[in-house]
Amino acid sequence: MTEIELRDRVFALLPHVTEVNPSDNFIELTHKGTVLIDSYKEEFKDEGQFNALCHLTCHLYSRAKEETKGWAKYFEEEN
Repeated sequence: MTEIELRDRVFALLPHVTEVNPSDNFIELTHKGTVLIDSYKEEFKDEGQFNALCHLTCHLYSRAKEETKGWAKYFEEEN
């Protein structure tokens, strides 16, 4: 899988993530997200690649969630 293919799959999955537990590599998804990740699981021949996709998705979601807390405070101060 190329860098672009991995990025596109992660970005397609992110809007459907509702919560993550990075230490367990656990992703809670909407129904649409579950269908999407199931299709990814069938598509990947290598379980390691699928786990990498899950790990990257968890990491990016967690990072975005943390970053938005700081930015939300900034926007509140501006108002």
